[in-house]
Amino acid sequence: MRNPVRDYAWGHKEHIPRLLGLYWPKGKPAAELWMGAHSTTPSVIFENGKKIALDGWIEKQREAALGENIAREYGRLPYLFKLLAADKSLSIQAHPSKKEAEAGFERENQLGIPLNSPQRNYKDNNHKPEIIMAISPFTAMIGFRPLSEISRRFRQLDSFSKQGLFPEPILTALDRKDSRSLEQLLRIMLTLNANQRGALLAAALDTGIYQGGWDYHQCEWVPKLAGQFPDDIGALAPLFLNIVKLQPGEALYQPAKTLHAYLEGFGAELMANSDNVLRGGLTPKHVDADELLGVLDYSPFTPAILKLREKINLIQYYPAPAHEFALGTAVLDTENAEPVSLSGSEGPLIIFCLEGRAALNNGSESLSLKAGQSAFVPCGESTIHIGGRCRIVLAKPGS
Repeated sequence: MRNPVRDYAWGHKEHIPRLLGLYWPKGKPAAELWMGAHSTTPSVIFENGKKIALDGWIEKQREAALGENIAREYGRLPYLFKLLAADKSLSIQAHPSKKEAEAGFERENQLGIPLNSPQRNYKDNNHKPEIIMAISPFTAMIGFRPLSEISRRFRQLDSFSKQGLFPEPILTALDRKDSRSLEQLLRIMLTLNANQRGALLAAALDTGIYQGGWDYHQCEWVPKLAGQFPDDIGALAPLFLNIVKLQPGEALYQPAKTLHAYLEGFGAELMANSDNVLRGGLTPKHVDADELLGVLDYSPFTPAILKLREKINLIQYYPAPAHEFALGTAVLDTENAEPVSLSGSEGPLIIFCLEGRAALNNGSESLSLKAGQSAFVPCGESTIHIGGRCRIVLAKPGS
């Protein structure tokens, strides 16, 4: 496969080009490598020496490529596989449920908003649960902290704010202590005037506040985000979102409707085949506060770090409730052992080589993947044998 690289401004300049052995203009960010068949940015495969867009190839032979069940249920490759390299924070964002995506996509079509318009919220009609596996140490914000903790942090901000400038409606919203409190808090924050926004950010950057019980991650990330995005109220997100640090090999699952932001690091990300993003800050891109606030789940969220005990010559999958995808990983050393086997009925598969060299064989054909290369395996292929000395990650449909 040949996979497109996206050069979003938050991207790291070296992680992806170095892994791919790719010439990349100096100083240009390489944010994401897309592997899959999304209609806006499909991978390219090679058939009889000819380059073919993967989405078009699947369209011509849907059942042979996807298998009868996947073709009937989804009609397309159900997942999108990425490498993601963040040098600074991505936007604070959430993804809609399937029902919300279908309604939003139809509504924006009826309004005549072009699919490539910066004002477009819904690029397709699908939801977008996600899982990310850390390749390097990886930091993310995800899900709301308990309301009592959020209230305590904002009351500390009040005590460090210039008199009369702290927006009292914030405390009024938090005093409600019900399911509407967080929605009201975010709505107020997203509509603050410049003076109120400046007062809140100044209070958060007062070093005295760090003696008041803020945790290490809050002390680290509020000033860091304020430096990356001056005058953006999203810099206060560590006060109401959980911060999670993943070590290489650990993973994090994000359901739809969950507010989150990746802060920094390099990872392999797998999601339902969608590009729907509703943003709320830390971005120069389109922010539709009303749409975002309407889809969020405001329940307190306890992040679960997914860990696998590394076992040589065994493919393991991270537990996740998504039906569209499953993320697997393996460290192989088959020099003195049998290759690892995958049934063709488990496809369609995308296999990516992270380290070393992987040898793929289906009994009649063989393919060698070096680090940075990937392969698409249609459903129904005969058993796939994977050998070599390598580290791989792979995507397949969920169960």
